[in-house]
Amino acid sequence: MTACTNNGGKARRVVTAALVGVLSVGAVPAIALATGADVSLMFAPGGEGGMELEKGTAKPTFMADEDGDLSYDDPIRCDENEDGVWEVAASDDMPYLVSVDKIQVAGTNDEVDINDSNFKDYRVRVYRADEDGNATGAALSGNKVDDAGEYVITVTGLAGSPYAGQTFKSNFVVKGIDLPQVVAFENGEKADMTFIYTGSALDVDFKTANSPYDVLEEGKDYTVTYTKGGKAVDSVTDAGTYVATLKGEGKYAGSETSCPVEVGRFKIDVNTDIVIAPFEESPDATPVSVSREDAGANGSKFTTFLDPSLVSVAPTTSTSTPGTYQFKVTTPDGANIQIGGQVADATKTWPGRKVENIATFTYKNASLEDSYELDASKGEEFDVSDIEAFNGKTEIADTEVSVDVDYDKKVEDGSVTYSGDAKADIEAGLPGVYKLVVTADDEDGNDYAGAATVTVTIYKGSLDADTSVFVYPPVEPGEDHVAVTSYEKGYDGVPLEANDFEVTFNGKKPDDFTVELLKGDEVVDEAVDAGEYKLVVTSSWYKLSGTTEMPVTISKVDLTKLEIGAIEKWNGVAGENYLPAKDGGYDVSTSTSAISSLELVYGDEALPDVVDVVVEINDEGTWKEVGTVGLDDDEITLIGGQYRLTATVPEDIASNFILPEGATSVTVPFTVSLGGSFKDVQPSDWYFEPVEKALVAGYMNGTTAPEPVYDDTTHQVGYVPQSGTFSPLSELTRGEVACVLYNVSGADVDETDKSYDENKGWLTGFSDVDGKQFYAEAVYWAKQNGVINGYGDGTFQPLRKITREEFACMLANFAEKVLGDEDVAKDNSAALAEMPDADSVTEWAEQGVAWAVSKKVMGNDGRVSPAALMNRGTCASMVVNYMLPEA
Repeated sequence: MTACTNNGGKARRVVTAALVGVLSVGAVPAIALATGADVSLMFAPGGEGGMELEKGTAKPTFMADEDGDLSYDDPIRCDENEDGVWEVAASDDMPYLVSVDKIQVAGTNDEVDINDSNFKDYRVRVYRADEDGNATGAALSGNKVDDAGEYVITVTGLAGSPYAGQTFKSNFVVKGIDLPQVVAFENGEKADMTFIYTGSALDVDFKTANSPYDVLEEGKDYTVTYTKGGKAVDSVTDAGTYVATLKGEGKYAGSETSCPVEVGRFKIDVNTDIVIAPFEESPDATPVSVSREDAGANGSKFTTFLDPSLVSVAPTTSTSTPGTYQFKVTTPDGANIQIGGQVADATKTWPGRKVENIATFTYKNASLEDSYELDASKGEEFDVSDIEAFNGKTEIADTEVSVDVDYDKKVEDGSVTYSGDAKADIEAGLPGVYKLVVTADDEDGNDYAGAATVTVTIYKGSLDADTSVFVYPPVEPGEDHVAVTSYEKGYDGVPLEANDFEVTFNGKKPDDFTVELLKGDEVVDEAVDAGEYKLVVTSSWYKLSGTTEMPVTISKVDLTKLEIGAIEKWNGVAGENYLPAKDGGYDVSTSTSAISSLELVYGDEALPDVVDVVVEINDEGTWKEVGTVGLDDDEITLIGGQYRLTATVPEDIASNFILPEGATSVTVPFTVSLGGSFKDVQPSDWYFEPVEKALVAGYMNGTTAPEPVYDDTTHQVGYVPQSGTFSPLSELTRGEVACVLYNVSGADVDETDKSYDENKGWLTGFSDVDGKQFYAEAVYWAKQNGVINGYGDGTFQPLRKITREEFACMLANFAEKVLGDEDVAKDNSAALAEMPDADSVTEWAEQGVAWAVSKKVMGNDGRVSPAALMNRGTCASMVVNYMLPEA
């Protein structure tokens, strides 16, 4: 039922913005606005359509993230060069976050600061510039600049800005650092600057020519091409002079440098070691190995191995009987391999032996392996004396077996003290990697000969990775730190590095272990793109068993599942989806703020801010981009409406997203509602707005009253959303209509004028009206003011339901006799005649219905439906249409 809630006073014709606004709660997130050097964007005053761009200067602001906390709060200096172009120097602190903080209208001295208070009125985007200085491609992710080069920054005025709908551009340059003078070195060894032909493509790296001799990273700092004799070549392989041309990337973009790479022929001379295996029948024409040792920088030495298949060896004499023979070396590739060159080289030969038998070796009564792994923590050691040699099944005397031991790798953390005698240390079980050369030689004859090389690794200890190695993934502050056996995250453009994981080793020193990130079998510095990776734990000094690899997955962003997380269900569980309006609105001026304020998600993952997010409102059929959702252009009054959100993926990262076929963006429509007070009146209902206005104005309450909200005092400021019921389709009775019109009037009946009796209640004069019923006061008022009359038999029939035409006549009576509306008495028949069902209006009701149509109280859907019973939703609409036509 409808309660009479009349509080006296004049007829209420205005719903204040404050009363409408109190239906919402919440606060807008703060904006992270990059500030720094001043910006002057030059605009020319335009006509009614807004401002038009005029030539001018612009100075973007640049912020770096020097401490790596993603705050981007470190300003980078920007200067104007002699040509009037703004430049910022590239640095190791890139990427830079680009923004603006001021605009200046051309032809005036007016400057407008762009700050936290109005930043939502502008959309700032950064693009790469083409050769004509125009924006090209998609907007850069997060307005961040990674490389040197030419760019365009655009500033678009959104709804609420004096420049709404206008886009202004400015160009800027990130000036790359010049590539330094470089020198080439080989295979990652900075001291090895001597290139010698090996038969394979050489691994060429580059370092700065001067101290501190920093190594440049290919792909990040430069790309390289080679020429030889003025012709482009794919690799550095053959002997000769090459020119390496390095083109800068990243902070070096736009610069270029070159340096020579000299590759010498492989010399086979007195300093060359050629190993020819012992043979029983005929010698092999291909040697076992060909190597030479050369001096590097700072007294270092480097060994170069030639592909042995590139040379041939042949004995200088017949090898018909066992014995030692001399072998000469030849090659068909004289351009790359130099044999001889000095007088002593002319007669240089290398020995090879023909024997009756090839000697074999055992260790602790088993065949000698190529390598052994031992555990020092278990007291394991390698006893060289346990190596034995055999000529067939006959053991060779120890005096004819030689074992040379050398250090290959030592523990360098100070935990192991070596004696300097590698053979003594290996037998003492000291951790390290040792190289053994074992030979057996029948020095008195040619009965046997043999050789073997063995690598022995003695670990500090053993570790079962399944029970002793724990991996903790990167987490946000406040999240639980829990060990995992796999890790997955959605693509977000943020590099993932091995050191982002915390790995513990059951109390062992972390320095004894290496944690690397691999894609396939290749070690990578970081994982950014979607794909399968693995975190691998290795150790030089601990023998690991169990699982030493952990799968790491960066999954694609499925934009086909994009949702607005801030969307709510009407009544919490049932009803339609809507976004509740809130104080301050939702900031969508940047992609980051839109993702945060609207809680954009796909599945369980937050949408990464590498996408470009634009939000528009449907303004009478025209879509207009906005910087705030749920506020009017002045960003003061809460509003509802139809919106759409478009998330666009930059081309350079599109492979990391799942998109509809052939699309580069996804659009999500949504509805913003002022958060109605009744759970059974939803935003899509045509009577939603009138019902709320009728409640706030005090015209109608709910069938279950919504819960009021008060400020710090006892002043009511609104209602708890969806806390009441309105029963909009319930049909109204004559008594209830009397209450509605009494509420609208704002009148107050004086109980002292003999209209009220303490025992009988209100004295309405109608025989069927109980003076103590909720509608009795309103019926008394309606009769006294001629708004609703009774029947000839002296009854009022308060419980009888009324039709739409009856209500139109009652409202017309109210308008004329209470509000003094003179239009009621006028001839409004022309307005009624336009309705297709005008003929169905009862003759006595024609004047009231015609007036209602002329006032747009009825017939707004094209019909008057006079005989239909009046329901509460329609009643609220008709009353609000008349009383609050502009509210």
